[in-house]
Amino acid sequence: MKRGVLAEREYTIGRLGERQIEGARYRQLRGVHSRKLLLIVIVLGFAAALLVRYLRGKPGDQRVEQSPAVEHSDEPARRATHEDWVAIEASDDGVEGDEVDEDPVSAGYDDHPSIRQYRAITRYPISTRRLTAESSDLLHPNKRHERRQPVPDARDNADRAWEVLYTADRYFVRGEEPISISLALWHEGEPVIPTGVVMVATPLGGSGADEQLLLSAERVGSELRAPLVPNEHWPGYVGELEVTATFSAPGLQEQSGRLSFYFTADDRIPARFTGQFSDDGRSGDLAIDVGVDVETAGTYRIEANLFDRNGQPVAWAQSETNLDRGTGDVSLVFYGLAFHDASAVAPYTLRQLRGYRLRRGDSPHREDMPTYDGEYETSARYSLADFRSAEHASPHKERMLQRYRDAMERGVVLTEPEFVGDGRQP
Repeated sequence: MKRGVLAEREYTIGRLGERQIEGARYRQLRGVHSRKLLLIVIVLGFAAALLVRYLRGKPGDQRVEQSPAVEHSDEPARRATHEDWVAIEASDDGVEGDEVDEDPVSAGYDDHPSIRQYRAITRYPISTRRLTAESSDLLHPNKRHERRQPVPDARDNADRAWEVLYTADRYFVRGEEPISISLALWHEGEPVIPTGVVMVATPLGGSGADEQLLLSAERVGSELRAPLVPNEHWPGYVGELEVTATFSAPGLQEQSGRLSFYFTADDRIPARFTGQFSDDGRSGDLAIDVGVDVETAGTYRIEANLFDRNGQPVAWAQSETNLDRGTGDVSLVFYGLAFHDASAVAPYTLRQLRGYRLRRGDSPHREDMPTYDGEYETSARYSLADFRSAEHASPHKERMLQRYRDAMERGVVLTEPEFVGDGRQP
């Protein structure tokens, strides 16, 4: 009996102990939750006070205005890129700009470097630009840019006495066009013929081919050249091709280099230029209609350069449009102000006509059209009086200039931007 009573007492005491422990844990958790709740209330109250202060503002506060050209902050300002300006001007439809009745920039503001830069970049619509002798990328659209440089070999070329140039005569190859790949080597400024040269061409993830090709290099003067007609080996291919070269020379261990180019096989040509043209003035601009024969429907980007009677570059224009299968026309519109800026003299000559079919979100990303090797000369009836002389205007541009004025009226200090250009104008 006593053992049972003792056992029952032990059980009762055990249960009481458990309840006491549970009660202590509950009070502990309740205290933690209370402190957390208090902390949350304090944080929310502080945030609400900041929000009220922000919404009310202060008369003396100066908030920073951000614009595509300027960022005023503690961090170094990010330079505006060509993509930035394309995104900005993409909201403006075509060349026809809305007339701006009043300059949104007040007197005293239009001389600010930030505004001058913005106006210089938006002087023309995004689809056309002034062309000058310095517009190398547009005047030579298929030019490569490799340069002679020291051989990157820390052991055999520690004194940088060895130099190499591995390049080709073009980047885009269309249809049955050939490409010439060259390799030149120098030691202390004197030409050296590379030895043990092996060149191998390989398709890189395109469509229509996957086999490699061993090229044959031959000596031409003081360099080695390997001619290649890609269409003879990859007739159904479109995409990037890479040529890997290994070489050496007395006193120089084996080196390697890679060179790529973009190829559209003849069977994959999406459209061709017909050679049919016409021109006329449209709302103060010059429009040239270009004939195309489309094999594959899709979105096309067509562009060309325009020169005046004296052979001086005047303007570049581009058109991005959807084309159906069959023959049709694409209009290239050259903005009138460019003729005034260039003091261009008629007649005008269209040259370097080129284009491709876009494949956005796909690989490869484009299918090239063959370049049109001919020229088209407009009629001689045009004069500068036929073209508009005002800079491009649009609602978006007006809003941006208004933002500049508002910022400066509030006393915001705009940093002077470093002009980096947009890749299409000097």
